[in-house]
Amino acid sequence: MDYTDIIDDLAHQLDTKLASTLFINGATGSGKSYLQQKLATDIPTRIRRSKIIGPYKVCSAETLGNQLFRDLRDWGYITTIPDTNLASDLVSIWRWLKENLQAPNRSKIFILIDLDGVGWNDYDELRIWFSSIRHLEHFWDSGPVNLAVLITGFWDHPGLEMFYEQVQLSFPYTIGRNYIIWEEIPISNSMELISNSAHMGDPMDNPIRMMYGRLLHEICGGNPAIMQEVLRTIEPGNISVDAVLKSARQSAINGSIGQSLLATWKKLTPDSIKLIQKLLLLRQIPAISLSVGLERLKIVGILKEKIILNQQFVTMRSWYIEMLLRLHAEEFGIETPISKSPLLEELMPTITVLQQDAYTLVHEIENLLRNFLITHLALNRCDNHHLLNGHYVKKIRKEDLDAQQRAERMRSTSFDNGLPIHLNPDIAYLYLSDLGGILNEIAEQIDSTGWHRVAEAVDRVSYIRNAVMHNQIIETSDLQKIYDLQAEIFTALNETSAAFSGL
Repeated sequence: MDYTDIIDDLAHQLDTKLASTLFINGATGSGKSYLQQKLATDIPTRIRRSKIIGPYKVCSAETLGNQLFRDLRDWGYITTIPDTNLASDLVSIWRWLKENLQAPNRSKIFILIDLDGVGWNDYDELRIWFSSIRHLEHFWDSGPVNLAVLITGFWDHPGLEMFYEQVQLSFPYTIGRNYIIWEEIPISNSMELISNSAHMGDPMDNPIRMMYGRLLHEICGGNPAIMQEVLRTIEPGNISVDAVLKSARQSAINGSIGQSLLATWKKLTPDSIKLIQKLLLLRQIPAISLSVGLERLKIVGILKEKIILNQQFVTMRSWYIEMLLRLHAEEFGIETPISKSPLLEELMPTITVLQQDAYTLVHEIENLLRNFLITHLALNRCDNHHLLNGHYVKKIRKEDLDAQQRAERMRSTSFDNGLPIHLNPDIAYLYLSDLGGILNEIAEQIDSTGWHRVAEAVDRVSYIRNAVMHNQIIETSDLQKIYDLQAEIFTALNETSAAFSGL
């Protein structure tokens, strides 16, 4: 869920009732403080007559009460600060505010709380906070002011549910209504976050730098604390795909964020530990709905959900998380071969942004080349033969075949494999290297140095294209070669446009 969706939900809730609560549960480093700052900045621009109080990073009701009363007085919303003893009890704070708050009619006051220092499974302390916050919805039923309280923290939701059942108390929030698992900051905010790094400059000023932002987001699962730690260990001005991957691995070995995550994971119940082992082995588990064990793994930042053809699965949250688990699996009692380092060396990193960018570029360039070649051949045809007939003859298994013959053979193979060949023209069945060979022929015919350069660039890019098609990770320097080829093609098109201008 994006923070803009959170704001929209809050606005809707305050349109229907006077008081609202929202509980946001997120793992270490997932960007809860960042979320609080974004909400503090954006709520006033999106919700009329709204006022932000906080965010407060607190571990006790007394600390919250003292800061809250002081700020409300400074804003002119209360005229006096109550007795110190009152500030230590949340229910008393809300009741005192209902009697003493003086704000303009129809005001919407948002109190943002970042709960810090309360343990993941300190259920009794969590009960005191959460039940007291939820209590305000029951009595804040009149008056001119809407009040919303948002609290972020990190807690064991399934364990808390069981605790409330044992003590026979009403549970303080409802999944799907006022409870959210915060998993990552949006990728747009990741770009903003890393733009402040000395390595990156402005990541939006060219596609390569922009790609680094998306790469870091994917490797680190959108966790800003992990992203920052990975960047800190890269030598300034020497960023590369290799440097990012090595830094991420080093961070997983002994980084402080990883150690904080591991400290919580070691508190997981045995059923969740078994699910970690299963996930490390199978990589992807079908899940119609999240069991208690899987839900815990989602909350602590280990897994994410995805839907394929209306079927739900869970998989590793990110490559960093998988490395962290495999490198430290024995600390959880997982001692099967899946925890051994040599296996990690042989696994393909689960990152896709490089291949997606490269594939999109290759796809665009290949179609551009194919269509230019067909246009040129059509304009210069002197008979009724196929356009590719007689061009770029190659020896295939001791037989000389021109481009048309090779295309027909490939088309026949596709037909035998059940593919819809009627959707594609003949030139779709030629390799990129074939296009380069025909380009060289055309370059000689029209005496174009520009098209010779394009043909040479096609040869240089062919091996990158093959790597991309096999999901091999490439460097940004290889991606730059594809961008350079694109520029060469447009330059050559400009050079030859005069030949077509009279048509």
